[in-house]
Amino acid sequence: MPGQGTPEDVMRSLNFAQDVSKEIKQANYQMDRVELKRLLAELTAAIASSKMELSLLQGVCDARDKELIRLNEALVYKGNLRRRGDGYYKSID
Repeated sequence: MPGQGTPEDVMRSLNFAQDVSKEIKQANYQMDRVELKRLLAELTAAIASSKMELSLLQGVCDARDKELIRLNEALVYKGNLRRRGDGYYKSID
């Protein structure tokens, strides 16, 4: 089940992948083919889920970076404005 692209979602999916791999390792590879295939399918799904969560997180980070750049530009622009009388004028310093 996909999350919202938060670091907690990424860690949750990676921890699940780690748990499945530990289960395979603890069995010392001494299990029947059906069980091994099931666990490998779960591991593959967990890794795919982790990749999806990381891409969602990257999108969230990119959106926040764009917002920070926009806010910084607005702050710089606001800093260049001076009030004179009833209007605001851009100052050239």
